[in-house]
Amino acid sequence: MAIGDKYDHLNCFLAGKEKARRAVAIAKETARNPALHKHIELRGKKEKRVLFTEGPHKYKSGEELFAAGQSLFSRSILATGRADRKAS
Repeated sequence: MAIGDKYDHLNCFLAGKEKARRAVAIAKETARNPALHKHIELRGKKEKRVLFTEGPHKYKSGEELFAAGQSLFSRSILATGRADRKAS
C-alpha cells in the first residue's frame, strides 16, 4: 500500500503469473459486486475507493501486468549492471 498502484505490475511479476491472474480475477469480481466494495481501502485526500475497473490497469489481464512487471524488473537489473561496470 505504501507505493500505491503505481507498481502493481511489478508486484504481479514478483508474485508470479498464476497469482497475478488470480489477483486480477478477484479485483474484477470485487469491482462488479458492490457488496464487496467495503473491502477496498480508501485512498487519497478524498478518501475514495478505486475499483480495478476505474484504475490505471482497468483493461489489463494478469498476464499483461506480469509481463509489464517483468520488463520493468529486467530494465532495472540491466541499468544497474551497466552502472556497476562504469563505476569499476
